[in-house]
Amino acid sequence: MNKKNITDLTPFYKIPLVEGRRIHASDQLEIVHLSIEPGSTMEPHTMPMNVLFYVLQGQGILDIDGVRYPLQMNEFIEVPKAAMRYWRNVFDVSLNLLVIKLILG
Repeated sequence: MNKKNITDLTPFYKIPLVEGRRIHASDQLEIVHLSIEPGSTMEPHTMPMNVLFYVLQGQGILDIDGVRYPLQMNEFIEVPKAAMRYWRNVFDVSLNLLVIKLILG
């Protein structure tokens, strides 16, 4: 049993107003808590695996290959591997996401 608190984890990804904290990492699965503060935008990027985003708090806009998907608390979306994506938080509250990456060998 390994109990953790998100605030105790050191961010592995950090740009102004955006932090990613790795909750779990193994050969098969990675789980990240991602926090995006109001007014911030992530850099567009791709991933070599499908990624599931679940909105824990707030709302934001996920751009996937030029299509915008507004998402709010308790909504989730799966992004296919190699799709260009980035998050924007144009709202007044923090956007907190659970990011789940299933890594297939």
